[in-house]
Amino acid sequence: SVLLPSGIETLDALLGGGLREGQVTELFGPSPSGKTQVCHCIAACAAWLDYQVVYITSNGSFSSDRLVKLSRHVLGHFNLRDSTEAVESVPKILQNVSVTSVTDAASLAALFQGMVESFGFLEKHGKPVPKVVLVDSPSLLLYRDLATSQPRGKLVMTMLTSAMSKLAHRFSVAVVVTNHEVRPFRAKAEGDAARAGEVGVGDGGKPGLGILWGPQASVRVRLRMFRAEPRRAGGESEDEGLVAEERKRE
Repeated sequence: SVLLPSGIETLDALLGGGLREGQVTELFGPSPSGKTQVCHCIAACAAWLDYQVVYITSNGSFSSDRLVKLSRHVLGHFNLRDSTEAVESVPKILQNVSVTSVTDAASLAALFQGMVESFGFLEKHGKPVPKVVLVDSPSLLLYRDLATSQPRGKLVMTMLTSAMSKLAHRFSVAVVVTNHEVRPFRAKAEGDAARAGEVGVGDGGKPGLGILWGPQASVRVRLRMFRAEPRRAGGESEDEGLVAEERKRE
């Protein structure tokens, strides 16, 4: 399948070259871990390559200002950061990204079903079909439905995943969705809590929405935020400062 670069070199390397057409790629992780930021980078990269991009948001996460700022980083991926071509590319990027906001899971499922029909119309008349569809974040809407009514929530989820997969496969679209991370809670003794590799401890986080949602993703990427140790005056980290203080006392 054709590879579409995400605009993030390390992510492209992890994915074996980039996003694949005809597949659903899921980005999951805690908040904030950069899921929305990665979506903006993918949108900017695809738009610069002259692909039509559909960005669907359920939480008002899209920002045109943010897209422009991240575009400068993405264009550096193509060695165009300081060139005239890079500056002229920003209007093209904005024109190639269409944004839709949804407020409930049923509307999101209906939107995907509508895109299957509209993409088919575009294809039939020889017009370009969007190559990237980003959804940030369907889990917020689906959990709301599941909390209200389990049967209805599961039905809407099934409708959404079916339409999502159909859109990706039939029209060779790269569909990217975000999902939150859940950590199963297990009460532990204080000395037991430090042991690694157990459920709910260390790297025990899993993508949300459970078994019904799981199989819909062809590729799943876990995002995590790493924070550098705060540095104190004199260039030493907080831990280094504590060690130095202990040595003074001794």
